[in-house]
Amino acid sequence: TIMGTDRSGLFHGFMSFIGLLDVSNAAKMTLTEMIIYDKPRFDYRGHQVDVARNFRSKEAIKKTIDAMALWKLNVLHLALTNDEGWRLEIPGLEELTSVGSKRCFDPSEETCLLTQLG
Repeated sequence: TIMGTDRSGLFHGFMSFIGLLDVSNAAKMTLTEMIIYDKPRFDYRGHQVDVARNFRSKEAIKKTIDAMALWKLNVLHLALTNDEGWRLEIPGLEELTSVGSKRCFDPSEETCLLTQLG
């Protein structure tokens, strides 16, 4: 019997059960009867994906979410924009893309931002 105090607890209990299965011998999967008391040590168990600097496909994000479920992570933080990787053009704020998206050594900061600023 797998029990949980709520839906996510039940889901994580099921993921623990799957983790106990020996997939190397798929013809004969057996488990010994056991009792496991498990609860998360931390409320926030997350993973960050920085898609602003490193684009990921929809399929890659789905695989990441599947892996997070396996490892019982409960927060996906998508970094959609950073000052270092500004990709969104806004009319009237052209410097965001023409200057703010580039890093180099230009003390006047007219063509790019200094690397230590982001």
